[in-house]
Parts: sequence; structure tokens; C-alpha cells
Amino acid sequence: MSSHKDKMMNKFQSLGALLLVLLAACAWAQDDTQQPAASATAQTPGAAPAAGQSATPPESTSQFPPLSGLDEGSLEPGFSARSYLLPGAQVSELADTNAGNGLGKGTNVTGVTHLLGSLSLERLWERYQTALDYVGGGAIYDTGARNDSQVHSLSLDSRVLWRTGQLAIRDRFSYLPEGAFGGSFGGVGGLGNSLGNLGGTGLGGIGGGGGGTTSFFGTGVLGSIGTTPHVDNLGIIDIAQSINPRSSLTLAGGFNLVHFTKASGGLLIDSQQATGQAGYNYRLNRRNQIALVYGYQHFHFPTVGGASFETHVAQFLYGHQITGRMSLLLGAGPQVTRFHNPVTGTTTQISASARASLRYKFPRTTVALMYSRHNSAASGFFAGAITDVVSFNATRPISRRWTFNGDVGFSRSRRLQTITQGVNANSFDSGYAGARLNHIFNRNFQGFVLYQFSDLFFDKTFCGTAGSCNRTSTRQLVGVGLTWHPRPIRLD
Repeated sequence: MSSHKDKMMNKFQSLGALLLVLLAACAWAQDDTQQPAASATAQTPGAAPAAGQSATPPESTSQFPPLSGLDEGSLEPGFSARSYLLPGAQVSELADTNAGNGLGKGTNVTGVTHLLGSLSLERLWERYQTALDYVGGGAIYDTGARNDSQVHSLSLDSRVLWRTGQLAIRDRFSYLPEGAFGGSFGGVGGLGNSLGNLGGTGLGGIGGGGGGTTSFFGTGVLGSIGTTPHVDNLGIIDIAQSINPRSSLTLAGGFNLVHFTKASGGLLIDSQQATGQAGYNYRLNRRNQIALVYGYQHFHFPTVGGASFETHVAQFLYGHQITGRMSLLLGAGPQVTRFHNPVTGTTTQISASARASLRYKFPRTTVALMYSRHNSAASGFFAGAITDVVSFNATRPISRRWTFNGDVGFSRSRRLQTITQGVNANSFDSGYAGARLNHIFNRNFQGFVLYQFSDLFFDKTFCGTAGSCNRTSTRQLVGVGLTWHPRPIRLD
């Protein structure tokens, strides 16, 4: 077992090193004589989408926002401002090889009907912007593999703008029956990708998670066993302020709550995470930017006797962007973790944190590659873990009516402290790979076909009796669906 774990670790470290080399090579390979960079002030928000197309949030950030902020630079040009209301609905039929999300390879196929509705609101004023997205519905199973379940996701992004900066209030709430990182409600196979502006507030898709810009504030539930419903809520307030044309400051504070709503026999651990972050950004030229960032995390686990720990992180960031074509971010630095235990006292651990992202727009294909390494609440399996997350996504129009989207994701979480509750393992890996083919029938209807594979792997069996249960949960999902959107309802 130790040999297998070492091999997996070596592979992951090699992947991370290769990723950083490729990202750096792509940055320096770009011609530095392309289009001029956009100004550091806020740009005009995007227009309301046509029916049958995904809505995008108001772009209240510049083409090249501060690296230490929570917004990503846009690869698309800005459009005139629009306020609108966009409802939607989706029905799909899927075959699920592991509907109960249990341990094992998953060979019993279950039919699942998903019925979802969505509502996206974007309201724009001269100095204020609000985007609100809701997706809700349920899943109906044709056998006794599991009970029918509900799905709810609500995202909010509200901003106050002024000439040299902005104040943003962001919130992401979800109620899901299982994890969201490549599971039935995550990744390409996730049943929210074509439902309007889902997750458009910069806080990730349904259920969050992954290695995006807000993962430091709360990773969400990257892996799950069974169908224990959970509430995941992440709220963030952040400010970005320009000091002069080259320099800017950012401040952010957030709180993430994960609560498992049904008894799980001590297997799953509730968590609370308070996070703060401050950064100074300096623009070297119209293409390149650097930043210094300090971050603080405090993790509290109320269901395991109040166990807690805190993390101090310092990172140096480098960003390179070619407007409309590429956005690159590289960052790394030390992190100091202090554990507070009423029995053993206070202990300290020093490790490394890192993040990297590359988004590139080819003439017909857009790709995104992300990696992050930080402390997390460990998805309820452990009372804290150091987590590595890497993901890749590609989108390509095949014709005027057909679009292909594929993505792959992998995460590894290693236990930070030993307690009696939770899963009796040292680490867990969660991964998925999926593909979706979308077809536009007309202005109001889209159809799709999807496939997704996901796997959850523990480093050892954690049952009371050795060998009495598996340590791997494998799942495959195949399905077809139909999405409806009317014309956007103009509000201005």
C-alpha cells in the first residue's frame, strides 16, 4: 500500500511541476506587441444573452484586474449594459452505475430523471450591479437504489463601483445530496452547465469546489460517500482600490459553512472556515503584473469537540495577459499552520502553498487549466487537510449549432491532524472526466448528450474490520437532456 501511495504522490508532483513549466513556457512564448491592455478601471457590463445561450455575469472588472483580487480577466470584449430576467427549465434522463454513491465499482445501472428550473437576474445601474442566479429541482430514481432527492443552488454577486475601485458582496449557497467535484452535479456531467448564469458570480459552479480564484476561501465538498445531504454556504466581502495607474490594493474576508443535515454515524464532520486576505498589486507594463498576498484561514470543527487550527499564508504572484487571447497566473509561497489541541497543546507545521491558472482562446477553441494547493476542511472526511486540485476544461464550437465541452479534474487531500471522528484513512483522491455535446434547436431550446466518469479513492480501507468494505467508489453517468430558455425579459 505504501508503494502505491508513493507512486501516486510522485505522479502528482511530476504533474504539478510539468504544469508550472508549461504555463511559464506559454507565457514567454507570446508576442508582446499585441493589442493594448485595458485600463485599470471598471469596464461596461455585458449585454443580456439571447434565449438558448448561457448568460454571463456583469463584467465589473477590467480586462486585467488585480492579481490578488477575486475576479479573473475577461477573454471576451465588453458590450453595452443590459438588465434582464431569464428563466429556464431542464429535463434529462440518465443511466447511473452507482446511484447510491457507495463504495465499490458500481455495476448496477439505475435510471434517473432530473427536473430542474432556473432563474437569472441581472440588474445594472450607473454605480451598482447585482447578479442573482437560482437553480432548483430534484432527481427521481426508478429503483430502490436511493430515495428521490432535492437540489438547490443560489449565487449572488452585488457590487458598488466608483472611478478607482469597487466593493463586492458575493454569496454561494447549495443544498446537495452528495459532493460536487465531478459527481452527478459537478463537472461537464453536472446538470447546471446550460441553465443560464449558474455559478456566474465568480464563486464556482453548483456546489463550488475546484481550484478557482475563491478556493482559498472554501473548497466545498470535493468527495463524498453515500447520499448524506449537506448545506454549503460561502459568503465573501471584498474591496479593490487603485492607488495610482500602476498600483492597487485588495482586501477580502469570507466565511464558509459545511453542515451535513442527516446523521452519518460520526463518519462526516461539519466545518466552519473564516478567511481573510490582503494584497498589493503592481503593473510592470501593459502585459505583466506582480502581487504580494497575505492570507489567513481559521478552521473550526464543532462536531468533534471544537478542534481547530489556523493557517498563515504568504504568496508572490505573477500575471501575464494578452487581451482577448490569454490569461496566465502563477503564485507560490510558504504557509504556517498552527494546531490547537486541548490535550497535546499547540504545534506548528510549515509547508508550501501554490496556485496557477492558464486560460487561452484559440480561434475556435477555449481551454482553461487550473491548479491550487492550500489547506481545506477536507470535505467532512478529516478535521482538515492539505489539498491539491488540478482541473482542465476545453470548449469548441463544431458548427453553428453544435458545441463540444470536455473537462478533467483531480484532487488529493492529506490528513493534517488525527482525531477519532471522521474517516480512518490518511488521504483520499477524487477525480473525474467528462464530455458534453450541445445542440441548439432554435432560440429557445437546446439538447445535450453527456458522459461522465468519477472515482473516489482512499489510501486504505477504513472499516472496523480489515477488508470488510471497499476503499474505492467508482461511478459512470450517461444521459440526454433538453433545456428551455425564453427570450430574456428586459428590465431597462
